[in-house]
Amino acid sequence: MDFILKKINDIDWFAIEVVVNWSDMTYGNAENISIYLKDLFSGNIDLAMEATHNLWCSLSHQHSYITSAALPAYDFLIIGLDELDDKVKVEILDIIMGLALCTCDESYESSKIEPQSWEIELKQKLMSDIQKFKDLSLNADEDISYFAERIVSYLT
Repeated sequence: MDFILKKINDIDWFAIEVVVNWSDMTYGNAENISIYLKDLFSGNIDLAMEATHNLWCSLSHQHSYITSAALPAYDFLIIGLDELDDKVKVEILDIIMGLALCTCDESYESSKIEPQSWEIELKQKLMSDIQKFKDLSLNADEDISYFAERIVSYLT
């Protein structure tokens, strides 16, 4: 896990602007994302579960809006799918489902807004991991299977 913590620390989270208050759309830096990611890999299931909630709120707010911090955070979420407890994986897949939904072609068509470069890059990362999600859709855990299936459907 030291490697993961070092990689999280290597990112300049202060340079990434995100919404910090959704009710009035106040912006700030993404420092908290690094804290949540570290908590995710802390080895403490309660802390990890709290981190998934905070990441869900911060990266794919209610599956209706994503922030640019989702791009660097995505790689750690994918690592979490390989490393963490199934209970945490379900929550990570819920976050990724929001990312997939917000970057799907229909989302941009309905909003008539062109995707930003980081959104295009995030979509490319999601697509490059589609086989992982297809494999997870066959998982014996119904929740893991459900979220993985939804991700694949949004990506295709």
